[in-house]
Amino acid sequence: MKAGVLDWFYAHYQRTDESPGKGFDALLTMTGWAIGSDRAAGIQRRLSTLRLPLDPLKMDDPPVIELLIVTTRKDFPTLGACVAFALANSRNPVSRVVVVTPQRDVEGARRIVAPMSESVPLEVLDESTLLDHETATDLKRHFGDRFGWILQQFLCLAYVSASSAAGVLILDSDTWLIRPRLFLGDGIQILTPSLERHPPYYQFLRGLSPIYGAEQLTFVSHHMLWQPDSLRLILERVCDGSLTELARAVIARADMREPSPLCVKYEFYAHGLLALKPESVALAKWANSSAPRSQMRGPDPTMAIRQRYAKFASVSLHDFI
Repeated sequence: MKAGVLDWFYAHYQRTDESPGKGFDALLTMTGWAIGSDRAAGIQRRLSTLRLPLDPLKMDDPPVIELLIVTTRKDFPTLGACVAFALANSRNPVSRVVVVTPQRDVEGARRIVAPMSESVPLEVLDESTLLDHETATDLKRHFGDRFGWILQQFLCLAYVSASSAAGVLILDSDTWLIRPRLFLGDGIQILTPSLERHPPYYQFLRGLSPIYGAEQLTFVSHHMLWQPDSLRLILERVCDGSLTELARAVIARADMREPSPLCVKYEFYAHGLLALKPESVALAKWANSSAPRSQMRGPDPTMAIRQRYAKFASVSLHDFI
């Protein structure tokens, strides 16, 4: 298949009411020789993720979780709905919402999320309070213009590793949860494999720790439930539990020739969890759609987008589309 046809195919079968039939496997077997084994394996991997169940967990009294969003001013147009949709569609009760942003944006973020504070405790934190100054300075010196991208990953690690919650649902602030979903059951959580595969991420992880290297799936999923106990176990095995040591490893091992050389966020956690505690994972269909932020127009853009993407579990309103 041509790239454009495949893109349509993947987008269509991400829908919650669609699943690719087994006939596609036969077609792939017949044509695999023509497209090459690596490409055929990539298509097969995506087919398997598109057939995953939407809701593999069932529980009447699920654990309470926290909600974490690390954001900056450029994503403030989507922040309010990000929080509101998460609160409405997490089947795990949410005990606390935490928004992390640069100091200059704290008051602006507070104004946006203030309407939700009547229903749930809500806190907006200055990002400088989560990661020690020396570690942040070393990362900024090394990554330069890409510092903000690496910082938000470390902020997620810092917050969750110190949390006492059963689970913390991390969301990119441009992602809206459209459909109700249970993220964490009795010690078992969902992971939602995504379609994108970026080889430098896995090359970096393999060099970081021997627990990595068996990855078959990808997890650039824009949101993910993290269990703090599990994250602490991963960090203990990878860097003796020290984010300072992890930062040193990131600085030493990141291939700076690559525009996006590493992921110590979703890929780091998901593959670490699968390596160390596979029994605690239930795979679920991602069912996410990307959408241009230009669709946020009209008298009620939130309602319009919710209706347009009602057949998906989530939508990511990227500002670069």
